[in-house]
Amino acid sequence: AEAVGEVVQNAVDAGARAVSVSVRSDVTGFEITDDGTGITPADLTRVGERYFTSKQRAAGQGSFGYHGEALASLAATSHRLRIVTCTHDMYEAQVKEFVGGAAVPRPARAAAAAHARAGTVIRVEGLFETLPVRRTQLQAKPAKVMQQVAAAVRAICVACPGVDVRLVHGDAVILRKPATTTLRATYASVYGDRGQLLDVQCAAAAAGVALEGVISRGATAATRESQLLVVDGRPCRVALL
Repeated sequence: AEAVGEVVQNAVDAGARAVSVSVRSDVTGFEITDDGTGITPADLTRVGERYFTSKQRAAGQGSFGYHGEALASLAATSHRLRIVTCTHDMYEAQVKEFVGGAAVPRPARAAAAAHARAGTVIRVEGLFETLPVRRTQLQAKPAKVMQQVAAAVRAICVACPGVDVRLVHGDAVILRKPATTTLRATYASVYGDRGQLLDVQCAAAAAGVALEGVISRGATAATRESQLLVVDGRPCRVALL
Protein backbone atom coordinates (compact mmCIF):
# COMPACT_ATOMS: atom_id res chain seq x y z
CA ALA A 1 0.00 0.00 0.00
CA GLU A 2 2.81 2.42 0.86
CA ALA A 3 4.60 1.65 -2.41
CA VAL A 4 1.52 2.41 -4.51
CA GLY A 5 0.62 5.45 -2.42
CA GLU A 6 4.05 7.05 -2.77
CA VAL A 7 4.16 6.59 -6.53
CA VAL A 8 0.67 8.10 -6.85
CA GLN A 9 1.82 11.02 -4.68
CA ASN A 10 4.81 11.49 -6.99
CA ALA A 11 2.41 11.66 -9.94
CA VAL A 12 0.28 14.31 -8.25
CA ASP A 13 3.38 16.34 -7.35
CA ALA A 14 4.36 16.17 -11.03
CA GLY A 15 1.15 18.00 -11.92
CA ALA A 16 -0.82 14.99 -13.15
CA ARG A 17 -4.52 15.56 -13.83
CA ALA A 18 -5.20 11.88 -14.47
CA VAL A 19 -3.66 8.86 -12.73
CA SER A 20 -4.36 5.21 -13.50
CA VAL A 21 -3.34 2.48 -11.04
CA SER A 22 -3.40 -1.19 -12.04
CA VAL A 23 -2.50 -3.83 -9.44
CA ARG A 24 -1.85 -7.49 -10.28
CA SER A 25 -4.43 -9.94 -8.98
CA ASP A 26 -1.78 -11.51 -6.69
CA VAL A 27 -0.65 -7.99 -5.57
CA THR A 28 3.01 -8.74 -6.41
CA GLY A 29 3.22 -6.00 -9.00
CA PHE A 30 1.56 -2.82 -10.22
CA GLU A 31 1.63 -0.18 -12.95
CA ILE A 32 0.87 3.50 -12.45
CA THR A 33 0.39 5.86 -15.40
CA ASP A 34 0.09 9.63 -15.16
CA ASP A 35 -0.09 12.63 -17.46
CA GLY A 36 2.22 14.84 -15.41
CA THR A 37 5.27 16.80 -16.50
CA GLY A 38 7.47 13.74 -16.86
CA ILE A 39 11.11 13.34 -15.82
CA THR A 40 13.83 15.18 -17.71
CA PRO A 41 16.68 13.13 -19.23
CA ALA A 42 19.15 14.68 -16.80
CA ASP A 43 17.05 13.73 -13.79
CA LEU A 44 16.28 10.29 -15.19
CA THR A 45 19.97 9.38 -15.13
CA ARG A 46 19.88 9.76 -11.33
CA VAL A 47 16.51 8.18 -10.65
CA GLY A 48 17.07 5.16 -8.45
CA GLU A 49 19.71 6.85 -6.33
CA ARG A 50 18.69 6.98 -2.70
CA TYR A 51 17.41 10.42 -1.64
CA PHE A 52 17.59 11.86 -5.16
CA THR A 53 14.45 13.62 -6.31
CA SER A 54 13.61 16.09 -9.04
CA LYS A 55 10.97 17.69 -6.79
CA GLN A 56 13.31 19.33 -4.29
CA ARG A 57 13.55 22.56 -6.26
CA ALA A 58 9.81 23.22 -6.11
CA ALA A 59 8.44 21.24 -3.19
CA GLY A 60 6.68 23.07 -0.40
CA GLN A 61 3.21 23.55 0.99
CA GLY A 62 0.74 21.46 -0.96
CA SER A 63 3.43 18.99 -2.01
CA PHE A 64 3.49 15.43 -0.70
CA GLY A 65 7.20 15.73 -0.01
CA TYR A 66 10.56 15.15 -1.56
CA HIS A 67 12.42 12.45 0.36
CA GLY A 68 13.57 10.68 -2.80
CA GLU A 69 13.17 7.17 -1.41
CA ALA A 70 10.19 5.62 -3.22
CA LEU A 71 11.73 4.65 -6.56
CA ALA A 72 15.09 3.77 -5.03
CA SER A 73 13.39 1.41 -2.58
CA LEU A 74 11.28 -0.18 -5.31
CA ALA A 75 14.37 -0.73 -7.46
CA ALA A 76 16.18 -2.38 -4.55
CA THR A 77 13.35 -4.66 -3.39
CA SER A 78 11.62 -5.67 -6.65
CA HIS A 79 12.57 -8.06 -9.43
CA ARG A 80 12.04 -5.35 -12.03
CA LEU A 81 11.29 -1.64 -12.01
CA ARG A 82 10.66 0.06 -15.33
CA ILE A 83 10.25 3.80 -15.74
CA VAL A 84 8.96 5.21 -19.03
CA THR A 85 8.71 8.98 -19.10
CA CYS A 86 8.25 11.84 -21.52
CA THR A 87 8.28 15.60 -20.98
CA HIS A 88 6.26 18.09 -22.99
CA ASP A 89 9.28 19.08 -25.12
CA MET A 90 10.41 15.53 -25.95
CA TYR A 91 9.54 13.69 -29.17
CA GLU A 92 10.14 10.24 -27.71
CA ALA A 93 9.82 8.77 -24.25
CA GLN A 94 12.90 7.69 -22.29
CA VAL A 95 13.20 4.36 -20.48
CA LYS A 96 15.11 3.38 -17.37
CA GLU A 97 14.96 -0.14 -16.00
CA PHE A 98 16.27 -1.93 -12.93
CA VAL A 99 16.50 -5.70 -12.49
CA GLY A 100 17.42 -7.04 -9.07
CA GLY A 101 18.36 -3.54 -7.95
CA ALA A 102 20.83 -2.91 -10.78
CA ALA A 103 20.23 -0.54 -13.68
CA VAL A 104 19.91 -2.23 -17.08
CA PRO A 105 22.46 -0.65 -19.49
CA ARG A 106 20.25 -0.83 -22.59
CA PRO A 107 16.58 -1.27 -21.69
CA ALA A 108 14.09 -2.30 -24.39
CA ARG A 109 12.78 0.64 -26.40
CA ALA A 110 9.39 -0.88 -27.24
CA ALA A 111 7.85 0.64 -24.09
CA ALA A 112 9.09 4.09 -25.13
CA ALA A 113 7.52 3.84 -28.57
CA ALA A 114 4.17 3.05 -26.96
CA HIS A 115 4.31 6.10 -24.70
CA ALA A 116 4.78 9.22 -26.81
CA ARG A 117 2.80 11.70 -24.69
CA ALA A 118 3.91 13.67 -21.65
CA GLY A 119 3.77 11.78 -18.40
CA THR A 120 5.29 8.79 -16.67
CA VAL A 121 4.61 5.07 -16.38
CA ILE A 122 6.01 3.20 -13.38
CA ARG A 123 5.85 -0.59 -13.63
CA VAL A 124 6.87 -2.87 -10.76
CA GLU A 125 7.22 -6.64 -11.14
CA GLY A 126 8.06 -9.11 -8.40
CA LEU A 127 7.55 -6.76 -5.46
CA PHE A 128 9.67 -7.70 -2.42
CA GLU A 129 11.50 -10.42 -4.35
CA THR A 130 14.68 -9.55 -2.47
CA LEU A 131 12.84 -9.71 0.87
CA PRO A 132 11.44 -13.27 1.13
CA VAL A 133 9.66 -12.76 4.46
CA ARG A 134 7.90 -9.59 3.25
CA ARG A 135 6.97 -11.30 0.00
CA THR A 136 5.47 -14.27 1.85
CA GLN A 137 3.44 -11.90 4.00
CA LEU A 138 2.32 -10.03 0.90
CA GLN A 139 1.12 -13.16 -0.88
CA ALA A 140 -0.51 -14.66 2.22
CA LYS A 141 -3.31 -12.09 2.39
CA PRO A 142 -3.75 -10.46 -1.04
CA ALA A 143 -7.31 -9.31 -0.24
CA LYS A 144 -6.17 -7.45 2.87
CA VAL A 145 -3.26 -5.90 1.00
CA MET A 146 -5.61 -4.68 -1.72
CA GLN A 147 -7.92 -3.15 0.89
CA GLN A 148 -4.93 -1.20 2.22
CA VAL A 149 -3.96 -0.11 -1.29
CA ALA A 150 -7.51 1.07 -1.99
CA ALA A 151 -7.62 2.98 1.31
CA ALA A 152 -4.36 4.76 0.49
CA VAL A 153 -5.55 5.71 -3.01
CA ARG A 154 -8.93 6.92 -1.71
CA ALA A 155 -7.21 9.16 0.82
CA ILE A 156 -5.13 10.75 -1.93
CA CYS A 157 -8.30 11.21 -4.01
CA VAL A 158 -9.92 13.24 -1.22
CA ALA A 159 -6.78 15.37 -0.84
CA CYS A 160 -6.58 15.99 -4.61
CA PRO A 161 -10.10 16.72 -5.90
CA GLY A 162 -8.95 17.98 -9.29
CA VAL A 163 -7.23 14.71 -10.24
CA ASP A 164 -9.01 11.95 -12.15
CA VAL A 165 -8.08 8.60 -10.54
CA ARG A 166 -8.75 5.03 -11.65
CA LEU A 167 -7.83 1.95 -9.59
CA VAL A 168 -7.98 -1.57 -11.02
CA HIS A 169 -7.23 -4.88 -9.28
CA GLY A 170 -6.70 -7.63 -11.83
CA ASP A 171 -9.69 -7.16 -14.15
CA ALA A 172 -11.91 -5.46 -11.56
CA VAL A 173 -12.34 -1.70 -11.39
CA ILE A 174 -12.15 -0.81 -7.69
CA LEU A 175 -12.40 2.97 -7.95
CA ARG A 176 -13.22 5.50 -10.64
CA LYS A 177 -13.07 9.07 -9.38
CA PRO A 178 -13.48 11.89 -11.89
CA ALA A 179 -11.94 15.28 -11.33
CA THR A 180 -14.21 17.36 -9.11
CA THR A 181 -14.38 20.95 -7.92
CA THR A 182 -15.86 20.63 -4.43
CA LEU A 183 -14.93 18.60 -1.38
CA ARG A 184 -18.43 17.19 -1.06
CA ALA A 185 -18.44 15.96 -4.64
CA THR A 186 -15.00 14.47 -4.16
CA TYR A 187 -15.93 12.69 -0.95
CA ALA A 188 -19.15 11.39 -2.44
CA SER A 189 -17.38 10.00 -5.52
CA VAL A 190 -14.86 8.16 -3.32
CA TYR A 191 -16.91 6.97 -0.34
CA GLY A 192 -20.46 7.39 -1.58
CA ASP A 193 -23.27 9.77 -0.65
CA ARG A 194 -26.55 8.48 0.68
CA GLY A 195 -27.97 11.97 0.78
CA GLN A 196 -26.74 12.42 4.32
CA LEU A 197 -23.63 14.55 3.88
CA LEU A 198 -23.49 18.02 5.44
CA ASP A 199 -20.97 20.70 4.50
CA VAL A 200 -18.87 22.19 7.29
CA GLN A 201 -16.92 25.43 6.87
CA CYS A 202 -15.24 27.85 9.23
CA ALA A 203 -12.26 30.20 9.16
CA ALA A 204 -10.07 32.27 11.45
CA ALA A 205 -8.79 34.98 9.15
CA ALA A 206 -6.46 36.52 11.72
CA ALA A 207 -4.69 33.21 12.22
CA GLY A 208 -4.73 32.33 8.53
CA VAL A 209 -6.61 29.10 9.23
CA ALA A 210 -9.53 27.72 7.27
CA LEU A 211 -11.46 24.48 7.72
CA GLU A 212 -13.70 22.75 5.22
CA GLY A 213 -15.27 19.35 5.56
CA VAL A 214 -18.22 17.05 5.24
CA ILE A 215 -19.92 15.07 7.96
CA SER A 216 -22.55 12.36 7.80
CA ARG A 217 -25.99 12.75 9.39
CA GLY A 218 -26.05 9.31 10.97
CA ALA A 219 -24.79 6.99 8.19
CA THR A 220 -22.61 4.22 9.56
CA ALA A 221 -19.59 2.44 8.11
CA ALA A 222 -17.97 -0.89 8.93
CA THR A 223 -14.51 0.70 9.28
CA ARG A 224 -12.99 4.08 10.06
CA GLU A 225 -11.43 4.43 6.62
CA SER A 226 -13.78 7.24 5.62
CA GLN A 227 -12.81 9.27 8.72
CA LEU A 228 -10.02 11.33 7.25
CA LEU A 229 -8.18 14.59 7.83
CA VAL A 230 -6.36 16.51 5.12
CA VAL A 231 -3.83 19.06 6.39
CA ASP A 232 -2.08 21.35 3.90
CA GLY A 233 -3.12 19.01 1.11
CA ARG A 234 -1.80 15.88 2.80
CA PRO A 235 -4.14 13.10 4.00
CA CYS A 236 -3.53 11.80 7.49
CA ARG A 237 -5.11 9.33 9.86
CA VAL A 238 -5.73 10.12 13.53
CA ALA A 239 -6.15 7.08 15.79
CA LEU A 240 -8.43 8.97 18.18
CA LEU A 241 -11.07 9.57 15.49
